[in-house]
Amino acid sequence: MAEKKSKQDPELEETGGTEETGLATITDASNPMVAQGTDSALDDYSGYEDFDQSDLIIPRIKLVQPTSRTGTPGKFIMNLTDEEFSEMDIVVIKATRSRIWWSEDLSMEDPLCKSNDFMSPDSSIDEPPSLKCAEYMDRNGARSLNVICEKAKWLDNNRPDCNQVFNILCLSSENMPFWMSLSGSSIAPIKRFISVIALQRKKLWQFQAKMTAAEIIKPNRHYVVKFSKVVGLGEDRLPTVTELVTALHGQSIQTTQASDTAATDSGDAAPF
Repeated sequence: MAEKKSKQDPELEETGGTEETGLATITDASNPMVAQGTDSALDDYSGYEDFDQSDLIIPRIKLVQPTSRTGTPGKFIMNLTDEEFSEMDIVVIKATRSRIWWSEDLSMEDPLCKSNDFMSPDSSIDEPPSLKCAEYMDRNGARSLNVICEKAKWLDNNRPDCNQVFNILCLSSENMPFWMSLSGSSIAPIKRFISVIALQRKKLWQFQAKMTAAEIIKPNRHYVVKFSKVVGLGEDRLPTVTELVTALHGQSIQTTQASDTAATDSGDAAPF
């Protein structure tokens, strides 16, 4: 991966971390049990049988902006390792939408309102501006989205106070899952990415693309995601990705966010 910057680099060789994520992966060389074979009695034993999908904590990656508190603007940063990347080869296996309304006071860490399902305010919001964000209506036989909350409406081409967010669950080139939330100017690129695949009646997770960042100068300096042309997965990788999609398609980004909050409330660092 080009121009990778990481706090973990000195540890890669010692821990067996991979070049792209710095996270240790199981290989024949690094795991003597894999090389020597395991007892057949352990074939069905993983060690995490007592865990279910709700216990999994998936890391997050974000595109660092000039106003971000940490990271290098224009780089992608992983919250699990603080590694930074100039580009990433990804497979998107799930895409959902949500909404969030932030205060103009940057010192406020909690949003004024949010919707995890894009349609209704989250139950954690005591006094939402509206009981509904939006609803679908049937117009001439076609389903159409009708925005109800005034904070979520575009008025005279002015962006609404409550921003749309596209949450994508991805796999890296090493099949490491991660979440990424895109808003503002990065919504158009992810919409185009999804549309190219959806209009062909294909599945998101059967394609891969390279994700980079593009700098925008006006009206203010910021970065947006950029995707290369999508390419179908090779037959050698497709079975592994299919297995991961089966295991992860029920995941939601709220699970990861709730785990972060629980760790913060208990006085611990995020559980990664």
